[in-house]
Parts: sequence; structure tokens; C-alpha cells
Amino acid sequence: MTPTPEMIEAAAIAMANFDASLVGVPTLQSVTDFRFDKDRGEYTRRAESALKSAFGAMWRPIRDAPKTGTRILVWCGDFYSVAWWDSAHETDDGRRGIWTDGGVASWGYEEIREIHLVCFAHLTGFDGSTAGERLQCPATTSP
Repeated sequence: MTPTPEMIEAAAIAMANFDASLVGVPTLQSVTDFRFDKDRGEYTRRAESALKSAFGAMWRPIRDAPKTGTRILVWCGDFYSVAWWDSAHETDDGRRGIWTDGGVASWGYEEIREIHLVCFAHLTGFDGSTAGERLQCPATTSP
């Protein structure tokens, strides 16, 4: 995953505001609030680097994926999906359990498809179960 310009801007503002809180100066609302271009550039470079590192660290080897039915973000080599381990499914060759995203294998064939994962990322940081707070779309948060 690549950080978007909006993610980089939000991270740069958060980093600058953290520093501002340590010395008691006013906080920023946007990157245009930086007093000097060099400060904006430095915080933006640091934020992008930190986000790239974080995105790289979130991907885990598939051998570590939970086989509990928990939804996870997966990379399948040419597409992303949200998938889970379906332990009740039995394959034609007698294997029990498959990774699936609930998609149908083909039209008119009502059996869920098996997908082959390359790596995965936990979704717990998005649903609040380990993040300590539930993340919400800013447009839906109340004042």
C-alpha cells in the first residue's frame, strides 16, 4: 500500500502538532499553516517515511493468519479482498477448510470460491477491537 497525499498531510500535521504541544505553540489545522516551507517539507518527508514503514509492517505471512473465521485483509497476488477461514467447507479432494472472501466461483454455481493468499493484515485496528477506540469517517462523527 502506498500512503495517499491526504494520509501524508494528516500525519505531517499530527507530528507537527505533537511537537507543538511540547513547547506550547499553536497547533496546525492544515499543511498551509506551516510557517516555513522547509518545515512543511521536513514534516511531510518524515510522515511519508513513517507511513510507508507502518504499511510494510502490517503485512504478515499467511502461515500466521487466524483460522477462526475472523475477517482479515488479504493480498492474493493480483487483488485485495477481505477474507476468512471457512472450516466447514470441504473441497473436492477431501480437504477440510478453505480461505474465502464469500465470492461465488462462477455465475450459476452457488458454491463459494477458494482464494489463495499471499499475505494478510489484521483488521482489528479498523474495528476498534484492539485499537482502544472505534475509527469513524469524519463526516459521521458528531461535534
